[in-house]
Amino acid sequence: MADEVEITQTCGVCHAELGSLSVKKENMMLTTSDRIWCSHCQAEQPEIRAVAGRRTAILIEEATLPRVDDS
Repeated sequence: MADEVEITQTCGVCHAELGSLSVKKENMMLTTSDRIWCSHCQAEQPEIRAVAGRRTAILIEEATLPRVDDS
């Protein structure tokens, strides 16, 4: 749906992507104190939430910026 946003769930320790969920924009909450099971760490770890595709969009935008000369 157009009014939904894809959210990725990432381990707060090893930063492995653990899952994703789709929520309505008006219900979106990126800050959380929840803990999530990390299969890489084999433990409950703090959860980091981010809008899906955000990191990729940042990297693409950074690549289009002019380089600063080392002077």
